[in-house]
Amino acid sequence: MILNSLNNGVLKGRFVREWSFHDKWILDFYFDEVRLGIEVDGSIHNRKEQQAKDSLKELACRYWSITLIRITNQEVFGNRDRLVFKLREGWKIAKYNYSKSIYGRSNVAKELE
Repeated sequence: MILNSLNNGVLKGRFVREWSFHDKWILDFYFDEVRLGIEVDGSIHNRKEQQAKDSLKELACRYWSITLIRITNQEVFGNRDRLVFKLREGWKIAKYNYSKSIYGRSNVAKELE
């Protein structure tokens, strides 16, 4: 709901909820246009077993050139301005990373042809 309401709905239809990749991992939200994944972490992510899985997912994201940002439930239900700032910063980082990745370079190369 928060993502769909930002800037009068500018992100509507631009992300996938519960997006799976590499037949193993699922991201809570994924924006393909900049390869941004968002994970919303509840209290289960404080457990050592889950933290080990989270570390492996983060490695997989790096391998696949996906920028991953993690947001806690407290951030989702807390200060909205702070949450929006974190989401925007994550978008900027993902956009930059995408432009430097093989995915972004291939798109730039196509535009230059």
